[in-house]
Amino acid sequence: MKNIYILFLLGVVVTTLSCEDGNKNYTEEFDSVYYYLKEGVNEFDFYSVNSAKVQTITVGRGGHGLNGTSTINLVPFTQAEMDEYNATIDGDYKLLAPEYYDMPATVAFEDGVEYRNVDVVFKGNMSELAKIGEYMLPIRLEADNGTVNDNKNIIYFKPNIIVPSIITDPTGVHVIRMEEGKREKQSFELAFYLDVKNEWDLKLRIENNEDELEKAVRQYNETMGVDYLLLPKENRSFESTILFPAGEALASSFVEVNNNNLMMDDYLLPIIPKKVVGMPFDVREAICYIHVMVTGELKLISLADDMLSSNSIHPGQPLKNMLDNDIKTYYESIWTSNTDPKHDSKYGVYIDIDVSDVTPMIEKQIKIDYSTREYANAVPNQIILYVGTSVDNLRKVGELSATKNNLPKKGGVWTDDPEQNVDMPQFSVGRQEISLIRVSFLSSANGTQIKNLTQSGAMSGDQNSVAISGFRLYGK
Repeated sequence: MKNIYILFLLGVVVTTLSCEDGNKNYTEEFDSVYYYLKEGVNEFDFYSVNSAKVQTITVGRGGHGLNGTSTINLVPFTQAEMDEYNATIDGDYKLLAPEYYDMPATVAFEDGVEYRNVDVVFKGNMSELAKIGEYMLPIRLEADNGTVNDNKNIIYFKPNIIVPSIITDPTGVHVIRMEEGKREKQSFELAFYLDVKNEWDLKLRIENNEDELEKAVRQYNETMGVDYLLLPKENRSFESTILFPAGEALASSFVEVNNNNLMMDDYLLPIIPKKVVGMPFDVREAICYIHVMVTGELKLISLADDMLSSNSIHPGQPLKNMLDNDIKTYYESIWTSNTDPKHDSKYGVYIDIDVSDVTPMIEKQIKIDYSTREYANAVPNQIILYVGTSVDNLRKVGELSATKNNLPKKGGVWTDDPEQNVDMPQFSVGRQEISLIRVSFLSSANGTQIKNLTQSGAMSGDQNSVAISGFRLYGK
């Protein structure tokens, strides 16, 4: 007769069968329980440089079946599951495709093993993915035999796809002035930066195809409303390959330009980083434009008072005062607080010069010269020059400041006085015929105090104005 022993232990009933029944110990048939040791979102940086990155996860096995062998399945999310997850968190993650990773489909547990480390290998060139959105790879645990802990059964891999970049410095437009008929050479230094640690021997290609350079100049001209010429081959030299040895994240290069046989005109040299050879790096599409301005002799333009107008004229100090030869007469803008019109929010106080009847029309370069009134009050501190065919299409061509150009700080002095060491450069008008020049005064210097001319009028007694006793315009 079978002997059945029933044990009552802490209120829990455990039933055992005697060995003579020929049955296994029931505890050996209890299910294994599988789980991720660390579940949730696993976020990591992935540099898309064709090198793999390994992320290790740990799968645990619990329960009463540790003395046997077993397997657990690793199952990536389907698109439907990814969509459901996005809906739950109000996200927009894209599901990482299988070609971008390697992982085992199952994990085997040997006898007595409680934990197994699993490598998920992320690979391939993901640079294109970085431009599309954020990606995720969720992996779920599924058991053919045994159970899965529902609270620790999914891990979400989120690679932050980083595309290393080459950065050019400086970018934008940089003017190099050279004098016509005077053989000169000048160099311009460029720096190129890799924004990650350099573990490779890299080569950065710089565009040197003549057709592509011509195209870049045309695009610049269309954007800026000018008509610059591509600097001829014989007047330029630069490296078309920039080397980055392993361990070096910075490379310097010099562009050499000369004005041999160049006539007075405006030339442009675009320096265009193209690609890193053999690597899927991002090359910032920021171009450095070197504007080679060959200056020449300009003629003095005869000005009459009917060619001048301004948005701000103080009673008794008209514009014609700055065209006579008397240093004691001057033009001054409004400085009292109760007089209209007040200063312009963009141009401050400005003087417009109608050059539509100047023949031949100005189309290459201009230069201004002026003197301040006898006592140093309301003298210009910052001047910007604009050109165009009307007030509706003005474009900036140059800027002068007391700090950079050493503009006069005392009255009765012309800027072309050699003793003053004033730098009054010529400015390009872009090889375009112009009919209007706007001289914009944005601030004036009253002793050491700068008065902003773009504010809406001055306080009572405040000399928020600009005064000019003489003015000359040169052009060609």
